[in-house]
Amino acid sequence: MRFLLLDDEKSALLSMKFRLSRFRIEAATFEDDSVAFAAFSEAPSTFDAVIAKLAMRRTRGDSFAKRIWAIAPEMPITVLTGLSEQERFEDARVESGVCALTNPASIADVLASLESQGLRLPYSASVAGSVAGSGTGAVAGTTAEGTSPSRFRSQ
Repeated sequence: MRFLLLDDEKSALLSMKFRLSRFRIEAATFEDDSVAFAAFSEAPSTFDAVIAKLAMRRTRGDSFAKRIWAIAPEMPITVLTGLSEQERFEDARVESGVCALTNPASIADVLASLESQGLRLPYSASVAGSVAGSGTGAVAGTTAEGTSPSRFRSQ
């Protein structure tokens, strides 16, 4: 299993890559959306999911998601945002169809959000919420607050 990670903060990329590796998930990391999009465009079938930060210096994660969905409409994508729950719903720019989680998100929450979009995770990753040290301890399919991840995909 291989994920594309996009974040303009190298430390955040390395942290997420390490946390995913604990579940035998490979991550291709990118700090630049143009390079990430080019890599995805060349071989979309080599990626199983995308995780992107919402607010970056050069782009927004929801805009990146739209570009990915133009190539691969069924690609599971989760965007990590620093916005509070209320702000996220009020921010019309986010309402693009992405599954959004408030950052910092536990690895269990991130994987659950991707599963909620149809990604079939390996057993070790689908039980991430029950593994000690994996984050908030949230049950797979819920956020740390116990609610389903927000889904904004427009019809």
